[in-house]
Amino acid sequence: MKDLETKYLYPKNPKKIKYPIYPYIQQLSDYKVFKSNYISGHRENRLKTKLESLYKNSEILLTNSGTSALKMGLVCLDIKPNDEVMFTNFNCPNIIDAVLSIGATPVFVDIEEDFSLSFEDIKKKVNDKTKAIISTHVYGLKENLKIYDWAKKKNIYIVDDGAQAMFTLQNNKFVGGHGDIGILSFGFTKPLSSIGGGALIVNNKSLIGRLPKVPIETEEEVYIDYKNYFRSWALFKLNTFYIPSKLNKVWYRLFKMPKTYLSKTEAFPRNIRLIEIKRMNRLREELILKQFYRYKKIWDYNIANYQEMNNNLKCLVRYGIKLIHLDKGESPNYYTLIFPNEHQRYECSEYLAGKGIQTCWNYIPLDEIPIYSKYKSNTKNANTVWGRVLSVPFKYPLVSKDIQYISLQLKNYIEKSTLLNI
Repeated sequence: MKDLETKYLYPKNPKKIKYPIYPYIQQLSDYKVFKSNYISGHRENRLKTKLESLYKNSEILLTNSGTSALKMGLVCLDIKPNDEVMFTNFNCPNIIDAVLSIGATPVFVDIEEDFSLSFEDIKKKVNDKTKAIISTHVYGLKENLKIYDWAKKKNIYIVDDGAQAMFTLQNNKFVGGHGDIGILSFGFTKPLSSIGGGALIVNNKSLIGRLPKVPIETEEEVYIDYKNYFRSWALFKLNTFYIPSKLNKVWYRLFKMPKTYLSKTEAFPRNIRLIEIKRMNRLREELILKQFYRYKKIWDYNIANYQEMNNNLKCLVRYGIKLIHLDKGESPNYYTLIFPNEHQRYECSEYLAGKGIQTCWNYIPLDEIPIYSKYKSNTKNANTVWGRVLSVPFKYPLVSKDIQYISLQLKNYIEKSTLLNI
């Protein structure tokens, strides 16, 4: 058994990654969008048109990042300094940074066992200062729409955060299309994986006139994100080979590879992020659009892989492992197991690393990060579950034989481990 601090440690990367969590599917050939004659031969707003076909009767504004889209949305909602904005404590720092950047006060609420917002906790913490609720679809799962109906009666705005849940259908609408506004993100860890970018979806027509005028990002800014994406891709490719540690260090210095951390505490943000709202440049739009055209095939593989993994692992329930079963219409962004405690999670990640299987866990409660700790609130479920979740690879280009191998290794570890003695 590891000591309690293992819950802060990142899973060890395999010496040679055979099965990655995040497939890098933006193709190297896509660099041609940077050629001067490429954009001139393509119509404007093609990505916006595609999104409008998903989010009918909504206004779409493309931005340079998902965080930028969220900040713009909060401005659009006329959130003032000291107004309160609620969201789950089990979340990405970008959410709280967007809230703090406009002077609003974050209020952490708890989650249910299915990772949706706790309606009861919201009702306990709501007050006259509450102006909005950000509903983050964790892991790509559905949210409790009763909260949305209740908030509307209370004149509280709802932000439908679909950053992890694009293509999830709920009540015949894509996530992002519920509430007053919705948010999408196109980072490499997201369902529509690209070099970054975002979209603000305005569902409440009365808000359209409040949209602020903002500048368009430069081509150079897009190119920097493109280079950073492929620097990370190069790091991933490097890790698909076994390279002696000394040579590895030389490679890192030579190509200025991103720094890697051993624990979440080392990677804690030290300052609240500055967020500059900009509209999306057409170069970024074309890169994301290319991924959009590829997505249907990818989505079909992902759903099939997820269901196959669940079928393979249903026997683990008897060892106290919880699986997340998909509801109709859900498009998962992660395949996540919930362990009885954090020790077992970490030990399993070590074992899988030895088999070439990369794993991850996403969030630490925001109130455990020192710069946000003053907003600490009672969120018992979020503060308990975060140390027990582990996500394993399931996304395309993995196919059935890969899913079978990953499932087998999970079962081998759990059936032979100390779990049997608990």
